[in-house]
Amino acid sequence: TSGRCYGNVYWLVLPGSGGGFGQGAGSLGGGVVRINATLFVLHGRVSSNGATATGSAAGGGSGGSVLIQTQRLSGAGRVSSNGGTAIVAYYSSYPGAGAGGRIAVYFEDDSQWKGTYQSIGGTALTLSRYGGAGTVFTQNTLTSYRKLTVDSNGVVVPTSFI
Repeated sequence: TSGRCYGNVYWLVLPGSGGGFGQGAGSLGGGVVRINATLFVLHGRVSSNGATATGSAAGGGSGGSVLIQTQRLSGAGRVSSNGGTAIVAYYSSYPGAGAGGRIAVYFEDDSQWKGTYQSIGGTALTLSRYGGAGTVFTQNTLTSYRKLTVDSNGVVVPTSFI
């Protein structure tokens, strides 16, 4: 089956779980990233993605967690915690993809942030084996404005879990 999302939406401490193995090794789950900075400028990537399966009929790893705490957030980078892709070498087995992980960002000022966040499930041979959507939580700590995004990247997944 496909992976379910787990853990706390607001305070992230858990890594992603590894994908199941079939005829070969499953894949690794994403790790835990914690960033605490007065000013955080990102023009590259911060990722805690689950890995794509490496063996036939193996599952993808689930995304891990990214927690960012900063006063000022700026840049045009990308923060991701996506699930890994499942691999199928023959049709007698349908492994599941990894679920998206968790991203939480706490800031006082993000007016200069032009970047993106993504936490989606991995893909598989059939929609019923796609990984569930992950979560992206952002909070302005001065105004207490909060936003929670659950995104399956436009794919309607019949077994998607939050």
